Amino acid sequence: MVYIGFQVGIKAKSGRYICAEPNDNVTINRDKLGQWGTFTIVSAEGKKPGARVKCGDVVQFKSHFGKWLCAEPSGTIIANRQEPSAWETFTIVDGHNNDNYYGPIEGEIMAIRTNHGTYVSDYEGSATATKNMIKEGEQFYFVVVTEPPPEEFSCCVVL
Repeated sequence: MVYIGFQVGIKAKSGRYICAEPNDNVTINRDKLGQWGTFTIVSAEGKKPGARVKCGDVVQFKSHFGKWLCAEPSGTIIANRQEPSAWETFTIVDGHNNDNYYGPIEGEIMAIRTNHGTYVSDYEGSATATKNMIKEGEQFYFVVVTEPPPEEFSCCVVL
């Protein structure tokens, strides 16, 4: 299961991972998940760590380097922002073009819609956001890397 506050990899249907490079570029060219492909999911709606991520959730992605994933109006995807704002905000949607699905996304194909209404795409090893429809290049999966410490899950106390 994927929750707000988790560190995740974002795996394209091609099998490659979205990576934030040290020079702020964003690529989709790694076959194995490493630190550069690790993002922390943060809610842009005020959901606390521990809230389950579902389709329809509005989120932001903080890279391993502490910078925020950003979709510029041109369709360029970069990871160079110090603070998140509108361009650093994404909506998780069903990866099968089902806009009416708001369920969990664990192990399911999902798509990442930008604040501009386009979708993050795997385009020949580069991350772009110029497509208005979901096809294979716009389909992704979350891969859980690490979970936050239990004290961050105030909603999920196990007795």
